[in-house]
Amino acid sequence: AVAVSFGIALADNQIDNVTLAQIDDSGFDSEGTITVEAASIGRIDSLAIGAALAISGGIGAVSVTGAAGVTNNSVTNDTQALVLSSAPGVASPAEGLRAGGDITVTASDVTGIKAENVAASVAISIAGGGASVAIAASPATNTIDNRVRANVDASSLTSTGGSVDLSATSDNRVEALSVAAALAISAGLYTGAAAGAGATATN
Repeated sequence: AVAVSFGIALADNQIDNVTLAQIDDSGFDSEGTITVEAASIGRIDSLAIGAALAISGGIGAVSVTGAAGVTNNSVTNDTQALVLSSAPGVASPAEGLRAGGDITVTASDVTGIKAENVAASVAISIAGGGASVAIAASPATNTIDNRVRANVDASSLTSTGGSVDLSATSDNRVEALSVAAALAISAGLYTGAAAGAGATATN
């Protein structure tokens, strides 16, 4: 008797956001504050489980199993806060950006990936002259490639009663768990068993 079993789980998740806050060729005069803010939040939670079980019995019984849990997660956010071409003589009205309070140009991104990857393979053969082979693989790839930018170019920012602040912040976190297990059992005379498992996580 021959028993063959294969199981595979695939998880492919992608986030590709563009967040833009921009003042271009403009003038503002505020008694209070002026804020140019771009904020992005991205999160992926993924779970991939691949499992296979094969049981055979009788003389010359053969059991073969293969299991895989494959995960590919990627985040590529583009977050920008920009003040462009807003200066005296360039913008209309000509004063650029003027405020009685604070002027703030800020870009921020918070990205998280939590990935769990599991593969389990079990092969059992019972009887003489039998063989069992079990293979399990659990590869995981998690990528964060974000751009966070706060920029002032060819512009005038004047605060008469506060401060002018420019900031860009990025907070990226990856939690990855990759597990592979393989078990091969052969019972009886002149039997053989082989098992192999591999788990990788690339972040």
